[in-house]
Amino acid sequence: MTTQTTKDERWITVKPNGEGAKGAKVLLNNAGEVVAGMGGKFNGQKLSDLNKSNHPSKMSVAEIESELSSITSRVDAKKLAAVNKAGVNANSVYSGIASGSLSFQTEEETNRIYALKQELAQRGPEIRAAARQRNLERRANRKKPATSDAAAQDEKVAKVMREFEAGTLRSSSGELVTSRKQAMAIALSEERG
Repeated sequence: MTTQTTKDERWITVKPNGEGAKGAKVLLNNAGEVVAGMGGKFNGQKLSDLNKSNHPSKMSVAEIESELSSITSRVDAKKLAAVNKAGVNANSVYSGIASGSLSFQTEEETNRIYALKQELAQRGPEIRAAARQRNLERRANRKKPATSDAAAQDEKVAKVMREFEAGTLRSSSGELVTSRKQAMAIALSEERG
């Protein structure tokens, strides 16, 4: 489809997802209003106004998710009210919702939900990086397992038992250890200490 342009209209490429992203061609008039392009969704609206409305980029991810949840809760409440009002005929309301013939979202809510979901999709790497960082911090703060230096502990036990078998192991009082049980007790004590 080709759109005839007048002298006071010009085509531009809009890149709402950043310079690296694929852009959309838009025909603007001198007043800055969208005449054609972008599927006709923004025809008649000023490009400068589009940038301000539904642009949550200064919000944190938690704020975006909270607002999205709030909007969907309101829509769900409207659905529930319609079902309760229908009473016996609630099945017709359910089938209307399922088929898409009944909608409880205003156009503004639909546009806002779309904008918020787009923002979350763009921030996917940011969300994943934050989750990865939290997991690394949790791992670092975990108590180290007692078996982390098991090789060194095993070596201490082996050394004590070699001394016992060679007949050179002495107790803390300085007496020669002759009992295997006592040698094991010393070895385990060395292992802990």
